[in-house]
Amino acid sequence: MDFQLMNTTTLKLELFNEQRIPKYAILSHTWADEEILYDEMIRINGESSPPAIQKSGYLKIGGTCDKTRSHGFEYAWIDTCCIDRSSSTYRVDPGYQFHVPLVPACRCLFCLPF
Repeated sequence: MDFQLMNTTTLKLELFNEQRIPKYAILSHTWADEEILYDEMIRINGESSPPAIQKSGYLKIGGTCDKTRSHGFEYAWIDTCCIDRSSSTYRVDPGYQFHVPLVPACRCLFCLPF
């Protein structure tokens, strides 16, 4: 199964297969009104100034990437933007969103509202 991770330096999604998943951190957080979803993340990576970068969720992604790098990880998994909910895998198996291949030295970071 292919797996999307966010490069914490470029803020671009990269595709990995289960045999070569790098070490990464997971963002565990509460969803808010302005979360960046997968399709918006793809547009952010492909456009010069997409409207989604104005959302508060984009700031959360940037903060997650900063925190992930400070813990020594080059990649992060963020459920809101690393899962393509339009894919047939997601539609056929709703539990897919919880299929996060855990690799040695994976770290879970928590983001709780104040």
